[in-house]
Amino acid sequence: MRTFRSFLIVSVVLMLVPAAAQAKLAFVKTTSKGVNKGLYVAADDGSGAVKIADNAYDPSVSPDGTQVLFSRITSARTPTEALYVVPTAGGKVQRLASSLQYAGNSTVWSADGARVLAVVGPEIGKQTLEVITVAGDYVRTIATGYFSGASFSPDGKSLVYGRTSSSRGTGLNVYVADLSTATVRVTRITSDGVSSSPVWGPQSIVFSRTAKAKRRDDAPKANLFLIQPDGTGRRQLTTVKPAYLLFGLSPTQWSADGSRLLAEFGGQDYSEAWTVDPVSGKARDLTGKIDSIVGYGLSRDGITVLAATGGFEPGPGHNVVAIPYDGGAAVVLARGAIAPSWNR
Repeated sequence: MRTFRSFLIVSVVLMLVPAAAQAKLAFVKTTSKGVNKGLYVAADDGSGAVKIADNAYDPSVSPDGTQVLFSRITSARTPTEALYVVPTAGGKVQRLASSLQYAGNSTVWSADGARVLAVVGPEIGKQTLEVITVAGDYVRTIATGYFSGASFSPDGKSLVYGRTSSSRGTGLNVYVADLSTATVRVTRITSDGVSSSPVWGPQSIVFSRTAKAKRRDDAPKANLFLIQPDGTGRRQLTTVKPAYLLFGLSPTQWSADGSRLLAEFGGQDYSEAWTVDPVSGKARDLTGKIDSIVGYGLSRDGITVLAATGGFEPGPGHNVVAIPYDGGAAVVLARGAIAPSWNR
């Protein structure tokens, strides 16, 4: 639900966008008091914005820009969410899954735009990781448990995810599932119990690995590691030292060629977009200062970061912005908006 998203910016899969793809941007608009005004779609520069759905959260644009996933709260008492898909041109809204535990940037598309990943199930109790066809005619259960991040491989034949069987969140490991056979073949590629939030890139998988804090009341400390899909070649990528009550780095998205990586530096009441060099491991705040800029996506060429101002919690005072990966001024794409997604 919202609390899961606010604790950890979960992975967004690398999407191979066809040359003829429509460059689209989706976002949720809010009033000055933080009330949800619905889902909007625009060109990727923010122009021509139109509303296409009410009561929407966490949109995710398909690789070809023709569809957008989003979640809705269907029961305020539970609360319960469901996953929907709607054409970016507007039209019929189709429900894909009920009892959704997280969606939007943590629901990922296959490169061909035909399937999505979602975690469904009760808020209290074990959930299932499912592959769902956007046509709504097929659901494949991959695993049961408690999940932290999932993404397809670039060719769509496999997927990677973080999972534990413990409701306390301990014992998290990274798994790879081969989807090319009738029976899903799952391989655990970490066994340390502190690995999560994997994102499959062009050359390797990146994930977060936590270390126990030295202070008893402090948060665990996370850095990024790289690993091959067969579990070999694991190496530490970043060496950040998060301050008191700060968690550290979680991967967000790769550039198409794997030369650039976007991550999020999180912690208690804190979330900031960071960039990471996949070779040297050099990591830095995107803007070079603490300013509550939350990263949501990276353009395929790695040049531009899609972000939102105003922090990670839904509410007033947010703008959707585009910021150069190498640093520079933010360009406002949508005012009074949050939770952006694009396929640029």
